[in-house]
Amino acid sequence: MQEKLGNNKEVALRHLKGLVDRFKRDPVLCKEYREVVDGYLEGGIVEWCITKGLYDESSFYLPHHAVIREDKLGAEQAQKTQKDKTIEAGYSAPTKVLGLAWDLDKDMIFFHFRKLINILANGCRTKRFILQILGRIFDPIGFLGPFIIRLKILFQELWAAEIDCDDKLPFYLDCKWQLRCSELKHLNNFEILRYYFSKFNLYDFI
Repeated sequence: MQEKLGNNKEVALRHLKGLVDRFKRDPVLCKEYREVVDGYLEGGIVEWCITKGLYDESSFYLPHHAVIREDKLGAEQAQKTQKDKTIEAGYSAPTKVLGLAWDLDKDMIFFHFRKLINILANGCRTKRFILQILGRIFDPIGFLGPFIIRLKILFQELWAAEIDCDDKLPFYLDCKWQLRCSELKHLNNFEILRYYFSKFNLYDFI
């Protein structure tokens, strides 16, 4: 047996009043919101509703509030937002290609571990933490294979030692972990040419 939807008119009205109050406090948001809704109307995505019978029991209201997602902004606004964040953070965010940092001027692929190094400096050295670090290293092509393999070997040693996930590392394993962390800092200088081949022949594609 299907259940009837409850009357949510009061909930929708509270959302609407809250949205109006927010617009009064933020005229810029109000303007942007109006432009978006006008665009929906022009594109036929939404349409004006008929008020007749709007308040009977068969009506159901969709509470709404303004949501701004940076990943959905226009190209110009997204670029401005990223630029503001870059200035605030004090460093330039790298351009990405296939998830890897790309130096456009030198056409080189490099590894950007600034955030990861900060996490290492503030993290608690446990088996769980090491596993989280392993999961944060993105290397789809395998350039960092020798480094990642040594991390995995260390993780195997942790399992063999039967250490709980949240226990601190014993001294001898902690020393190995610190060594791996010091190597990670040097990988910030590791660069690879994005374009691997110096030339190609037509028959290579036949």
